Amino acid sequence: MDRLMTLLCLIVGLLSPPLWAEAPFRLGIPKQHSAPIYDQIAIELRKRGYIEGENLTTIAFDLNNTTAEAIEAGVDIFYSSGDRITQLYEIQPQVPILFLTMQGSYAIPKEMQERVTGVYRTAHLKKAFDDMSRIVEGVTRAVLIYNDSSGLTQHTQQYLQAAEEIKLNMAVETYRDAADLERLMAQIATHYEVVFLFPPSVPTPLIPLLVELQHRYRIPVITQVATHVEMGLVAGYTTNYQQIAVQLVDYMESMLNGRAAKDLPLSYFSADNWVNLRAADALQIKLNPEFVESSHIIGIASQPLETALAAEAAAPLIEGHYRVALANRSPQWLVDAYLQQMAQSGYRIKENLTLDYFDEIETVTADLILLTGNVLEGMLPDLGSQPAVGVTLYSPATKGEEDEKAIVYLYRSSFKALAEFIHSVKPETKRVVGIIHADEALASRLDCIESRQLFQAQQMALEIVHYQHDIDPLLEQLTQRVDLLLLFPSSLPRADIQKLVAWQWQHRTPVVAQTRHDVEQGLLYGVVPDLQRMMDILVEMSNAILLKKIPPQQLNNRYLKADYLINLESAQRMGVKLPDTVSEKLHIIINQ
Repeated sequence: MDRLMTLLCLIVGLLSPPLWAEAPFRLGIPKQHSAPIYDQIAIELRKRGYIEGENLTTIAFDLNNTTAEAIEAGVDIFYSSGDRITQLYEIQPQVPILFLTMQGSYAIPKEMQERVTGVYRTAHLKKAFDDMSRIVEGVTRAVLIYNDSSGLTQHTQQYLQAAEEIKLNMAVETYRDAADLERLMAQIATHYEVVFLFPPSVPTPLIPLLVELQHRYRIPVITQVATHVEMGLVAGYTTNYQQIAVQLVDYMESMLNGRAAKDLPLSYFSADNWVNLRAADALQIKLNPEFVESSHIIGIASQPLETALAAEAAAPLIEGHYRVALANRSPQWLVDAYLQQMAQSGYRIKENLTLDYFDEIETVTADLILLTGNVLEGMLPDLGSQPAVGVTLYSPATKGEEDEKAIVYLYRSSFKALAEFIHSVKPETKRVVGIIHADEALASRLDCIESRQLFQAQQMALEIVHYQHDIDPLLEQLTQRVDLLLLFPSSLPRADIQKLVAWQWQHRTPVVAQTRHDVEQGLLYGVVPDLQRMMDILVEMSNAILLKKIPPQQLNNRYLKADYLINLESAQRMGVKLPDTVSEKLHIIINQ
């Protein structure tokens, strides 16, 4: 299930057929459903080679008028979201069931726990409205809009009551079609300061129109779908449906290959903040600084939004053979993940893609250069005019002369964020030990003065120890001299993770991992990059440069913060209690 492990597998795995390839996968869904998550699941299934009508059959059931026998005869797995899951529990079909539903809702019946698993998401109305109203400073009048056929109409009074309880002056308005949406936005602009959307409020095909109306009438639109912010809406307090879809399809594949639902942990995804700074700049609105600091960011540069949109719309689709150059010192995990995602997008080595590896950037002639981390910092001055994509930790120091280069940036969460997270979950921490495999190239970087200073800023001392073969002597040495352990990717084999989990429980010393799989195994915390989204963005940037011939300077720079995870079973065993301000930011792994 682990997204990181899925992406870091050998590229050859992409070409290997699934174990179930001989027979179509039959997926059951409710006839009445909310579009965003189902759309994302369909996209993820297609990316993995599940083609409707070939090796995938999706069957929609009217849960008001069906039987357990009909479902059992028709599907391999049933997926449901929202309150439809309660109808499924009443029917009790004997098939594996996956769900996505609100936090604290719809407990799994005891008799069905063996065959049910899924994902909980945050959906407290009062908190959602409160957080959405704070994104733009000084808001006193808001309006929630949705299509009158979206199914949200029945909840209008509930929305208005939640807004009233937090003293938010909010109205609700509906529209019928694109023309009516234009009329409504013109009317709204004279009465309200911000527009709210819920996931089913506006179908994705209408979002480009809504982006244009947002700028025409200069009224910010706050959404609950991350991809809408990527398309140009100003900001969002969002559940990451793309990330959830990846996990749900991971679970589907695990079940198809024989794993029981009860062996797949229940998960909880907190809401993430998203902001499009180009849209905010174009609207000349002032965003809450605390919101921006905690957000995934689109468009860090000050390039006008209209320029980028016009360039992308006008770019021709050009097919051919492409040459991509990477430095020899590039991290192998990133290269493997990037090439796998490029292959899924149609770029295949020896067919239409050539890879060149280099030591000196002055010798490179390529259609695109991929630069990362320290390699980027060292080679940037000699980049010249060749188009490049840079992946690096975010720092204000990376601005300035770099903006003159033909490069677009994907900034990933910084080492500073890691130190701040550790301080937030255990403020009394003074001694942090980082475990890293002696062969990792990262080992030398972590010993640098800068990384130590970032921890010192939180009144913590960082010590790096190098793991080689045996975890037991290392843990014995650490017992008396550490407040918290920090585990870096690929530091320990899986067999030793369980020893570390047991040591953590015995000594009540938290361990912070950097892969989701390690948290699922029982380590207490995780600070985990969404590698799937990172690769999606890298390929999106590569496509724009290679296929559409858009200069990198006209693309949006991006910032992706890390996800914060907690293993609930380990937290209970260790007596960990966190303030609400911390716990509400965590994705939760629940071992059944």
